[in-house]
Amino acid sequence: MIHELPDDAPRLSLRWVSGGVARDLVGHLLASNDQWYVVLPEDEGPVWVPRGETEGVRRVPPRTVLATSRPADIERVLERSRPSGRHARLGGWLLRDGHALVVGDPGLPLDQALVAVTGWCGRPALLRTLPGAVAEALQEAGCRVAQAAAVFTAASPTAPMRSGVPLTRGWAVELAADDAEGRESALGAGFVERYRAIMLTLP
Repeated sequence: MIHELPDDAPRLSLRWVSGGVARDLVGHLLASNDQWYVVLPEDEGPVWVPRGETEGVRRVPPRTVLATSRPADIERVLERSRPSGRHARLGGWLLRDGHALVVGDPGLPLDQALVAVTGWCGRPALLRTLPGAVAEALQEAGCRVAQAAAVFTAASPTAPMRSGVPLTRGWAVELAADDAEGRESALGAGFVERYRAIMLTLP
């Protein structure tokens, strides 16, 4: 299910005990009543937590993302920095007008998730993901690689980059994979290439 998360949705940390086992969860609050908390973690679909089993709930700040953080976490920061009239979540996937960041678990089989993304966008979306099993599965499903991006990060850059995106601590810069001039500028400013992202088009 696709959720259009309000900008002011609180991010919570919950602990609850079920069957004698303590569990912890961090995510944005989608809904709550006198029986349930419905929480959306960063990289998967909603989790229903029984209020009666909850031992602690507290509000927490956004996830800390550093120059050395996982590529998926940096990708989410980059995606949220882009202007968008609409945005939503499908499990761990981030959706915005005509685009989808395909990282994390969508909570659906891949073919159904792609249909849901197209339905929400109103047209075939441009998909962005990381190299690996998901990218391979998308290509097996008929998606075509359109372009690639190189993502550079720096904890303390020695010079500013016009396209730099602030992390919790540090900066990230996205460049076209074949942008030799931009790469030289980024390296000269103290950035290092962390990973590459792939953009694909739906069939």
